[in-house]
Amino acid sequence: MKAKRKTLRKNPAEFIKGYMVKLAERHEILYAVFPNGYVLTTGKIKYSTSFDKKGREWSPASLPENAEFIGNYPSPHGRHKNPSSVRIVHNKLLGGWYVVRGPHQTPLSGRFNSKEEAQAYLRKKNPAPENSKKSFFGMRVRIQKFNADTWIESEEAAYPKGGKTRDGEARVDNPAGRLVKIKAGVSDTYFTIPATAIEGKQKIAGYLTVDSETLVFHGRKKNPARKKSRSLSVPETHQLKIARDTLKMHPAAVIVMGGPSHAEARAIIARLTGKRK
Repeated sequence: MKAKRKTLRKNPAEFIKGYMVKLAERHEILYAVFPNGYVLTTGKIKYSTSFDKKGREWSPASLPENAEFIGNYPSPHGRHKNPSSVRIVHNKLLGGWYVVRGPHQTPLSGRFNSKEEAQAYLRKKNPAPENSKKSFFGMRVRIQKFNADTWIESEEAAYPKGGKTRDGEARVDNPAGRLVKIKAGVSDTYFTIPATAIEGKQKIAGYLTVDSETLVFHGRKKNPARKKSRSLSVPETHQLKIARDTLKMHPAAVIVMGGPSHAEARAIIARLTGKRK
């Protein structure tokens, strides 16, 4: 017997309600009502049974009373793997900044005159936590707050291994930079803390400092002099191995055994790998 396929009931909050107002000469106006009550419209278009958003300009509107309900459609953020991916975008058509979510930029709030206003709105909705949920030997981990909505957990959150497990938020490069989430470790010097900034799927290694009583993240810059790694040929692989073995030998032994000197060995390693050793 074939196993019956289970049908999952979708949450009604994951659907967009579609409405239509028919006009003369085979024209219509489509309306999309999102789960949060936000309404978008296509304006006057030629009649079509497709409700696809591609190729159409949608703008905010209010739903008229004579609109006819035509069905439920999957919400873009309902299909998205990460429904909490909220970000700020600029809409040239509407001339303002909006808080959106998902790959199709489902509007959550707006319009804002500047990106700073939208960031301030998000900070009010997601303020810095008052207390951490982590603990160390029964003691609650403290939250250290700084200016410009920056904060970090105390060092107990990284104990006992000392890894980058301290959560926080910091400004990038300067106290007026954008706000990013960080994972920090234990202080390695009196002025810096090793950390990693997380922006979407990208992770950037760097360190934290305190500037003007604000927690600032500095990303480590790549060395432009270092060559990119490439696949070595068989002769180059043997040459590299001989050069590294030469550096492990005493200079007198190198003269007796023959082969490249220490200076020549360092030049070979630098040429093949871009490193000194």
